[in-house]
Amino acid sequence: MAPRASGCVLEALVTGAARWSGRRGAAAFVGAAALIAALAAAGPAWAACTITTDVGPGGLSDGDTITCTGIDTDGFDAGATNGLTVNVNAGAEVNTSDGAAQDAALDLGAGSFLPTIVNNLGKITSSDSGAPAIRIKQRSLISNSGTIEQTSDAPAIVMIGIGRSIFVASHIVSNKAGGLIDVSASSASDAIVGAGGLESVSNFGEIKGGISLGDGNDSVSLLDGSTMTGDIDLGNGSDTFFLHTGATFNGTADGGSSGLTTDVFRLQGAGTDTISSSKLVGFERLVKLDPGEWTMTGDIGFAANVMIFDGVLSVVGTLTSPTVTVQSFVNVSASATLADTERVVGNVIVGGAGVSGGAGKLAPGASIGTTTVQGNYTQNDDGTLEIEINATPESDLLAVTGDASLDGALDVVMAAGAYSGLSYEVVTVDGTMTGEFATVTLSGPGAVGDPPFEVVYITDASGSVVLNFLILGPPPPEIFDAYVTAALGQTRLFSDTVRWRLGELRRGGGPRPPGRWCWPRPSRCRACGRARRRASRRRCAKGR
Repeated sequence: MAPRASGCVLEALVTGAARWSGRRGAAAFVGAAALIAALAAAGPAWAACTITTDVGPGGLSDGDTITCTGIDTDGFDAGATNGLTVNVNAGAEVNTSDGAAQDAALDLGAGSFLPTIVNNLGKITSSDSGAPAIRIKQRSLISNSGTIEQTSDAPAIVMIGIGRSIFVASHIVSNKAGGLIDVSASSASDAIVGAGGLESVSNFGEIKGGISLGDGNDSVSLLDGSTMTGDIDLGNGSDTFFLHTGATFNGTADGGSSGLTTDVFRLQGAGTDTISSSKLVGFERLVKLDPGEWTMTGDIGFAANVMIFDGVLSVVGTLTSPTVTVQSFVNVSASATLADTERVVGNVIVGGAGVSGGAGKLAPGASIGTTTVQGNYTQNDDGTLEIEINATPESDLLAVTGDASLDGALDVVMAAGAYSGLSYEVVTVDGTMTGEFATVTLSGPGAVGDPPFEVVYITDASGSVVLNFLILGPPPPEIFDAYVTAALGQTRLFSDTVRWRLGELRRGGGPRPPGRWCWPRPSRCRACGRARRRASRRRCAKGR
């Protein structure tokens, strides 16, 4: 029986004989004449996919380039060849719709270190049970600008072979803008499945389904404009999840078991975005890069240090970490800020702790509010504490339960209003406070005219150290009027009380203090009145 030509792999042998090795296990050796007859009877091999760069001595061999321009209904199997480059052009399609059971629409690689490359601008799809759209063994690079889908019960992409290396990724998947990797019509929950090693997935387009990578140092990146509907399981190892502003992530990310490894969650991008802490599981470290502004909602904890190198991080809840470092360590021109965070359980270092140094800023509270540091607070010479105040008067507060070491700048941001004669409590330290702010600056619309101020460090009755910020001068008119009204009210109350009491005594009501007050009866005669008063005083002196 002549071998099947379409969808199989032809290997030309140096001896002049030829062998067909198909994914269905058919294999036969025929001579050149028989081979030509088989081709004539069965039609051209890979009618939709042809060898466009032939590296070997004829036929399909390691390193060849395959280009698909039409529709291939029984897939493509590379057999024992490695290092192929497969280009699926726009409008082309490789699928498994011929009705025969197949292992994958594209079945590539045989375990060599040579990488297999897939560039998809068209469509690669599988409807067979258990058959992914792409199955690649050992190293690979998949770039998708088209559609890769599975509509039965398997993932869209399966990567086999661990290929462990601390330098070279074993599998790389890059889903470009406009690209779609889809298992929404499949019973499988994961669109991409890896077996282990250094596996990397970057999504600029849309992934409908989850990502499950094997043990190893893996990474997943969701970039600006991308969408992912599904969960991420990075497996065991030192893994990294990159989340950029502008990405839509409808799922949860699991860094896997820690053990001796550290899984890192990295916030990136230049925009503004929010993520719920409930979407993150099993990450030991948080790193904030790029100038964007990220808000995390809900309490979250990390077993390793949190590092804010650029941009703004706000935590609406409690952030737990051994040490939270806020400094522009990577880019000295950047401005790293921890803002609007309710509570930090751990130590906080602001500015200047790195080899390169770099500015860092802590802005307590949400607008006007309080940030509590349940640990020690260290502000280095290029750190800044930013405090907002208004004329109510209200202010931000940094409350430190441990010790505080101060240096750098205090920046007081003043809302519009009249501030003369007001006082604000801006820092409290339950432990020991050392150092002082090197500079104090006023900013904001209320700082017009550079009002005089004073910073006072005092120790209260409980032993806590309190930093008060005072605006010198008379209080503003409305506050002065309130003070005057209150004082006059108290004075009037005192005067009325005294007058009432004296009246009671004159009328004979209440006890008379012996030897102190005696009231004579009224008299129309002044001289008589004076005599009676003298007599009354004598009687009072005698106790009568």
